[in-house]
Amino acid sequence: MNLNADQLRAVEHPGGPLLVLAGPGTGKTGVLVARIAHLVANRGVRPDRILALTFSRRAADEMSERVKSRVPEAAFVETRTFHSFALSIVRRYASALGLRMAPEIMATGEQWALVSELLANESSEAWGLAPGTLARPATVREVYDLLLRCQEHLLEPEKMRTLGENTGLPYLVRAAGLLERYRLRLADLSEVDYEGVVQHALELLEEDSPVRERLISSYDYVLVDEFQDTNRSQLELVRALCQERNPTSSVLETMRRASTASTGRGWRTSASSRSTGLTRRRRNSGPTTGAPRHHPARRGRHRGGREPTQARRAMGCLDASRNSRLRGLREPA
Repeated sequence: MNLNADQLRAVEHPGGPLLVLAGPGTGKTGVLVARIAHLVANRGVRPDRILALTFSRRAADEMSERVKSRVPEAAFVETRTFHSFALSIVRRYASALGLRMAPEIMATGEQWALVSELLANESSEAWGLAPGTLARPATVREVYDLLLRCQEHLLEPEKMRTLGENTGLPYLVRAAGLLERYRLRLADLSEVDYEGVVQHALELLEEDSPVRERLISSYDYVLVDEFQDTNRSQLELVRALCQERNPTSSVLETMRRASTASTGRGWRTSASSRSTGLTRRRRNSGPTTGAPRHHPARRGRHRGGREPTQARRAMGCLDASRNSRLRGLREPA
């Protein structure tokens, strides 16, 4: 890969947190692969001291193959999705979390079935819905989506309950109790869902966790491809992994596609955080004029530069769909 000046600056970054802002076709993943190869081949970093995170299994496999093709000794770089990494440490330290056995991730269809079972004892009217609405499969999936988004934004049941009471949204109050029962059933089954496993991983990185120091000291370099700080739980996981590091010897690189209004909003947490940009496309001629516009229907996103309120975060998955059966709830006067 022939690197231009912007890409080379990111690859040879001396150390410390670095945010790489890039649009489509600017070689984001290629820069990350080149960065890993540079660390191993030119700086003598042990491959097993590097953690590379991305958002899909396919992307993780592709990145791993590209790294190994450039530097064979980099085969031991740990390349995973966020959920795969979280599950690996949760299974390794299940006893520290008080779990009876190493958990498995429950299949999405089984999660829907569990939510449907729990909703069978709920009154649609108590949720502010027409009679029988909670029995519909589409509504079950939307309630499941609400639980998922609340977990993504680290809204615990008590916060959800208070939020629903303060804003006059009965379905948030009911969803808080549902989330509590949902988690208890998962624990009884020794299973977790995709967002729950990230929250368990965060528990292992809390200050009073007996394995916190062991996890933090496992990696010298943490790199993230296509990072999206609109998912707070994953943002906090990256922060926790990189805390208390010497900024000259460790690096956090994040590469993402997002609107310029929200890019890096949550990531910039210290004066030592730096950012750079990739502005020239590799797939065609001409520079990029900015980050790509996000699609208005993508869940968990918002328009404009304002930080969304907790209520909007909790309801983001519902607001995204014009056909949502839960959008007919009465708004506070």
